[in-house]
Amino acid sequence: MNADQIKDRARVIVEKMRGDGADVPPKAPTRVIGLAALGGIIAIALVAGLTQGLDELFIIGSFGATCVLVFGFPDVPFSQPRNVIGGHFMADKLRYDAERWLATAVYDSNKNFVGTFDPRLDSRRDVNY
Repeated sequence: MNADQIKDRARVIVEKMRGDGADVPPKAPTRVIGLAALGGIIAIALVAGLTQGLDELFIIGSFGATCVLVFGFPDVPFSQPRNVIGGHFMADKLRYDAERWLATAVYDSNKNFVGTFDPRLDSRRDVNY
């Protein structure tokens, strides 16, 4: 890639970051921001406490994004309890089914999930452990 191509790509990226000229949303009141932060802190502390108290891992990859939705945007449909709990349940169910049907799960001596071995990838010399 030459210098002109790099400049063109950088210009495109900067233009995309500027947006389409629409007004930014109004700033949320300080009280709402504080309550959202407090809710996120309590939720994360609760899950961390459950993890330590029950000696079982409860942290999931999308937990931070869920906290942003639930506490930062409580009025949108994605943030309602039914959608949050149901969405996480369905995602975990689909992950479990995929792990059981499409790949072989690998566990360590303490029965902790380590990863998967997918024979289809191995046959293509694209091993993913």
